[in-house]
Amino acid sequence: MNMLPIILGLALIFPISALAELHTFRLPDGRELQAEIVGFNPHKNLVELKKENGKIVRVKPDLFVTADRDYIEQWYMADVFMQNRTFVFKGEKRMIENWKEDDYPEYFTFKEYRYECVIENKSPIDFDHLRLEYCIYWDQEKRVNKKCVNQNMSHAGVFDITTLKASSKNIINTESVVLHTMKLDSEWIYTDRGAKEFVSSMSGMWLRIILELDNGQKLVREFGKPDSLLHTVAWEGEEL
Repeated sequence: MNMLPIILGLALIFPISALAELHTFRLPDGRELQAEIVGFNPHKNLVELKKENGKIVRVKPDLFVTADRDYIEQWYMADVFMQNRTFVFKGEKRMIENWKEDDYPEYFTFKEYRYECVIENKSPIDFDHLRLEYCIYWDQEKRVNKKCVNQNMSHAGVFDITTLKASSKNIINTESVVLHTMKLDSEWIYTDRGAKEFVSSMSGMWLRIILELDNGQKLVREFGKPDSLLHTVAWEGEEL
């Protein structure tokens, strides 16, 4: 089953229960059990299964054949990844530098920004094959044919995370972008009498974290800063 669970901001919009499905568990002696996983306790090493008749049983994964033990491990990894309490994922804007340049009679102001992305694994398991993708969006005005025209700008990037250890945090900084403004001295005008000032503003960042499981399934979480950004712009990074 190929699923694409998505988290927008910090709100889950694809129910975590969808990570479970009816599965045929096999014992080494050939017996079978039809059930879906509804929980796993790593401290007691017990998997909670819901049988076809609705009955809940808790058993050790070692009861089953290797393929089913791997299935339980993958389910638990997906469950941890999709939970905010066990896998924290966010980003914050940081201003690196700001400066001014005078080219009389034009005055320029520059501001350089990047985003600090925090990925924290609060679980007792390691994560491999993680990918962080981001898109930064901003508005930049420019003088075009006498007028001040707004241009929607974006910059995308990718980071591959080989391993995120249990109970660890990884902080990744995006590449920086520079916004600038210009103002013409009040005593001057352009010969074409065009706009004497243009400005710029940061719109925000769209962040994706992707986990590829051993079975090839990909789980995706998304974060918008602000949340509304995910509904107002198009994703400019790599397509899933």
